[in-house]
Amino acid sequence: MTAPRFLMPGEYFFGPLQDPVATLLGSCVAVTLWHPRCRLLAVSHFVVPRSASDQDDTRSGEAVFARLQRDMVSHRTAPEEYRKGLYGGGTCLQPGRRNSLQIGLMNIAFAREQFALLGWRVDDEQLGGLGYRRLTVDGRDGRLSCQSFTTANLLEGTA
Repeated sequence: MTAPRFLMPGEYFFGPLQDPVATLLGSCVAVTLWHPRCRLLAVSHFVVPRSASDQDDTRSGEAVFARLQRDMVSHRTAPEEYRKGLYGGGTCLQPGRRNSLQIGLMNIAFAREQFALLGWRVDDEQLGGLGYRRLTVDGRDGRLSCQSFTTANLLEGTA
């Protein structure tokens, strides 16, 4: 297996892929879609629920959900054909950052609200809690791994 394609905060991928996609989530939320017949994978990493400026900036959940819908249409697929997941939204203690304890909860609430408004079922989720998650999705078969870490575990062995 090749090294994963790594998504940074605000990045987005939709399409066929033979490689894994990975991202590291704190308070951010990832939406994943897997179409087993067409082998289409979508992975996003949104930072905030809404953007005050650019409506196409996938750092916002608002832009991610709009883009997911457009991409499904452009691939001639329907939402019910996908396996869907939500991950992240952890509480990350970030000294000096206002609202660092609330943004994860806001991102989770927004993602769940969008799923409800769109009539989408969540097939798998790992949301909330304390710390970080490393999410990896295999582009060949849609298999997913979501590992939880505390800050100490995340930094272990990096010194």
